[in-house]
Amino acid sequence: MKKYILPAVFIFLFCLSCDSDNSDTVSVFGDDEPDPSAIAEGPAGDDTILNVVLGLERSQELLAERVEEIHDPDSPYYHDFRSISEIAEEFGADDSVIDSVREYLREQGISLETDITGGFLFGQATVRQLNRLFSTELYLYKLDKDTFIAPLTSPTLPSELKGLVTEVLGLSTEPSLWEVPGSGSSEAESVDTKAVIETPGSPTVTGTREGCEDALKKKGFTPNQIRTAYGIDELHQQGYQGEGITMALVEESRFDQSS
Repeated sequence: MKKYILPAVFIFLFCLSCDSDNSDTVSVFGDDEPDPSAIAEGPAGDDTILNVVLGLERSQELLAERVEEIHDPDSPYYHDFRSISEIAEEFGADDSVIDSVREYLREQGISLETDITGGFLFGQATVRQLNRLFSTELYLYKLDKDTFIAPLTSPTLPSELKGLVTEVLGLSTEPSLWEVPGSGSSEAESVDTKAVIETPGSPTVTGTREGCEDALKKKGFTPNQIRTAYGIDELHQQGYQGEGITMALVEESRFDQSS
């Protein structure tokens, strides 16, 4: 089973969908129609296994306020850093919510684990189980050389999970950023906006990708783009090179250290 990277605090704040509503439709990352140039190849195999994450109803607004207060010298919570277990206890989903969702999923043959923050369930399920659970059909699509899975129709949340589940991640395996245009030349290339695959939560891609040939063949941001986005170059100019500094990175997909 692939490891899930769920940063303790940040995953609460930066998840793709926040508050649940009264409709039957759940916000699902990647449930929009695939890229127009993607070719539908037919239903995904029933026994295909997908990694899924369900976001649970939890105190996101209160946690966001607390994060601000931690950095406010006038707040009683200034520099009041809590352990992950304390964060989960105060801001995670109620035990009743966790138990209700897990019990319903077990009835559907799906067994998910609770993550360390208490705000998510994660694990694996088959295409057959997910189709039935979310009243959709997961399809195989081909885009250039990549084959991915995505819902043919917008998934809907079972009435038993309304008010309990706020996000569903993993029903689509469509690349979330872009395919690098061109033939893989080592020459730095500006990202062509036509090569951006539109998915919920994807930012506007700007900047020029720089790096070695192998890095430029990868999907995603290159180090120079990340340094610019987070102002790291300015820190380097001030003499900070990272010694003795801990930095948290927010990831919504697998991380390739070699890139």
